[in-house]
Amino acid sequence: MIVNQRMIAEKCIELKFQQIQRETIQAEKLLEDQLELLQKQLKDEARVHEESKKFLQNQHEGLQLQLQQWQEHTQQMLQEKEQQLNHVHCKRTVNLEKLSEMRRKFKQMEQVAMEDREEQEKLRQQQAEARAATKLQAWWRGCMVRRGLGSFKKAEEDKKGKKKKDGKKKKKK
Repeated sequence: MIVNQRMIAEKCIELKFQQIQRETIQAEKLLEDQLELLQKQLKDEARVHEESKKFLQNQHEGLQLQLQQWQEHTQQMLQEKEQQLNHVHCKRTVNLEKLSEMRRKFKQMEQVAMEDREEQEKLRQQQAEARAATKLQAWWRGCMVRRGLGSFKKAEEDKKGKKKKDGKKKKKK
């Protein structure tokens, strides 16, 4: 019996050992499958990472190229605007010079016009004074003639009875 029990115990131990060994093999297989799956996922992830990295590098290079083009375009536009600004400044300077020249000419012309007006006014005054003097002289001559004074005295009668005129006739202006 002891042998039998021993045999049974050895068989029991052997069965437990085999069961543990099967479980271990299954666990190892499961772990190996998981390891394989994880390695496959890792390879996929590495490939995806490399593809993403290449894509992003290409995008970066494209964006860098675009940035450079935009900077060149911006620089060109800036130069054009500076040229336009310089052109406008030159035009403004020329226009200001023309304006100051025109103002100077306007002042000269205004001064000439004022002098001309003054001369015309003096001429009108002189003409008015001359007319007034002429009227005054005519009035005085009329008074002298009506009263028979000075060189406008009545002439004495000649033998034939005609009157003599000693007065002078003046031309009207």
